[in-house]
Amino acid sequence: MSRYESSIHLLAVMKKLPLQFEPGTQYSYSNSGYLILGILTSNLAGKHWSEFQRERIFAPLGMTTTEVISHGVPLPR
Repeated sequence: MSRYESSIHLLAVMKKLPLQFEPGTQYSYSNSGYLILGILTSNLAGKHWSEFQRERIFAPLGMTTTEVISHGVPLPR
């Protein structure tokens, strides 16, 4: 499955999930917004979200040892 296909699949799964409460009435942390942000950014920038973060956020701030966590890829430190 390509990155694009997996993104479409994840969005389809999220779309089917019921709301836990009416928007604006309560607050509950969720990674869903970050997932959507990553998918949109990747599609608009034409590169993986982690590469975009490294180039546009981490490097300009001098954050040379900061990484996006990728499951299955061990970090050296």
